[in-house]
Amino acid sequence: MRRFLTLGLGVLWTIAIPVFAVAQVTSDRVLVVVNDTSAISQAIGSYYAGLRAIPADQIFHYPAGTTTAEEISRDTYNSAIRDPLKTFLEVTRPDLKDQIVFIVLTKDVPIKVANSGGSGTNQSAASVDSELTQLFTGKVPDGGHQGRLLNPLFNTYHPPEKISRSNVSYCVFRLDGYQTNVDPGSGVPIDIKRIIDDAQNPATAGQILLDATSASGQGNNWMIQASTILTEMNIPHVLDTTGTYQKNHSDLIGYCSWGSNDGANPGPPYFGEIPPASGNFYPGHFLPGSFCSTYVSTSARTFIDGNQNYGQSLVADLVRVGASGENGHVYEPYLDAVARPQILFPHIHQGLQVGTAYYHSIEWLSWENIIVCDPLMVSPIVSLLPPEVSSWNPTRIPLETAYPDFLIQGDHFTSYFDMRIRIGGIRCTNLDIQSPTLLLCDAPALPSGVHDLYVKSFMGEVTVEKAVIAYPAMDLTGTPGLGQPVTITLHGTALDSYLTFMSNGTASIPFPPFGTLCLDPSMGFFIVFGGLMLTDQLDLTGTIPDDPAFSGVTVHFQSLIGSNLATNGKLTNCVTLAIP
Repeated sequence: MRRFLTLGLGVLWTIAIPVFAVAQVTSDRVLVVVNDTSAISQAIGSYYAGLRAIPADQIFHYPAGTTTAEEISRDTYNSAIRDPLKTFLEVTRPDLKDQIVFIVLTKDVPIKVANSGGSGTNQSAASVDSELTQLFTGKVPDGGHQGRLLNPLFNTYHPPEKISRSNVSYCVFRLDGYQTNVDPGSGVPIDIKRIIDDAQNPATAGQILLDATSASGQGNNWMIQASTILTEMNIPHVLDTTGTYQKNHSDLIGYCSWGSNDGANPGPPYFGEIPPASGNFYPGHFLPGSFCSTYVSTSARTFIDGNQNYGQSLVADLVRVGASGENGHVYEPYLDAVARPQILFPHIHQGLQVGTAYYHSIEWLSWENIIVCDPLMVSPIVSLLPPEVSSWNPTRIPLETAYPDFLIQGDHFTSYFDMRIRIGGIRCTNLDIQSPTLLLCDAPALPSGVHDLYVKSFMGEVTVEKAVIAYPAMDLTGTPGLGQPVTITLHGTALDSYLTFMSNGTASIPFPPFGTLCLDPSMGFFIVFGGLMLTDQLDLTGTIPDDPAFSGVTVHFQSLIGSNLATNGKLTNCVTLAIP
């Protein structure tokens, strides 16, 4: 069955101001790394730092004579790449060690460390970039870590600078592409210069292409999930599950496909006009600030024009045809290591920096990933998804009792660094965002009453009315008009006794050990109900007399509820009935 979903560019973009400012990494927290053996590397570092106002003393130089080989041994990585950078940050500039959040490598810094032991997902082979994320964690020994490390940023909204340095030292990126076609003014290859320039002025409209090979299977399901979220966000996109390798799409700001692993591909170089002069452009035209994820095992095996060795499609070819960034792999990563489109594209278009969005979308570190992009770029195309609350537990809490591990389920939960949870106007503490759909917090001790639950993130806020009962408590519902029914609801414990009082005025009179009397005894004080609660909720329903004499009357109610009213009864909150 053919499935082809198009959301046209006529759909309006949602440009929204976040409720909280999204945590962004600033230029003073970026370290640029160049290899002085390479004039191109020096030119890229200088050009990028100048545009991003990165101080000159935050450009780290590997000395002339440092290898420019793309693949290096573990010993060479340790001695020529890892250790000089560690010395710089620990000895030469210790002030930068904790200040830096993003490291941006430039072309001709080696890209991959050859396997020195193990196989499959237990091998020690890795990208230089991914190894440098562990620079100070102590988790990668001199012989390499045999296997991969879980990325604590994966599938979260956590800002990188807030993550423990014991898990991720830095988020590492790369400005890379083919070395040919050098811009004479800057000395930067035009493919790489365009990545840098496009990030300064990204497109304000466009569409994302999700090119699945079918409507089922793990990688295809991720694209389908991405489509669902992007539809909710009102972000124009195309999802194709027909197995047709997509071509001639215009105005692309995002792209996900199987690349050369798509059996319908047109052959090397897989992206661009194939065959030349045919008018068939795969996948089409990229706009400035467009980002990609392709499910290809060795798409970052080389960035040297003339060394393509097809086989598999390459990140550098996507950059050459206009993409501003891509996640690739230096060796076989296995499918679960790709940048997940259902995280990457929504996070980019929820206002997060591109670098942060990529790290949210990849599951493993000390592994095969390379991320080519300017990590500081922020898309101007922003559509926010406020938190959604579907359930919470508990819904009842004993009066003035704090409750640990209060659970909220829903969607679009961001980060405990920016989220705020309140019950009855009182802030919850120890917030733990276990996933975008599940969070835990410690509920505060609440006064008697029926309280709203309030959830707020940088993307918006939601209030669930009367979500939590601190019992014993009262609630009043109904339309307070002449001749209209109203209900007073008592909340307690099954087999509790109760007495309900009424007064024409309110007060605040301490009445230990029962609590606080909020009725004014001097303005009339009557017992209007009394009895036994057979369950933990009792509805007392009545009708306001249809008599003009009651118009404008205001009365207040409070109850005493407990298993023994004389010894452990507690006064509830007050409710007010104001008859218009």
